[in-house]
Amino acid sequence: MDLSVYEDIPPLVVKRAAFYAEVSTNTSVLDAVITGEPIALINNGLQQLALGDITPEKLAADIEAAMKLVR
Repeated sequence: MDLSVYEDIPPLVVKRAAFYAEVSTNTSVLDAVITGEPIALINNGLQQLALGDITPEKLAADIEAAMKLVR
């Protein structure tokens, strides 16, 4: 992205534009391909994980078990 045509752009905006030009901006949306119990476990589990109420290993095991039921 060429920002040279604009005047008075803050340096942070220039750095951010350069960063986004170098990385992929695609983000997978799991809700688009997973429905039901597994997505509920993911959404709720991420909150529990942030609060320290569940381990990553336990959350992963719960999600994998739920995915086996919907396949």
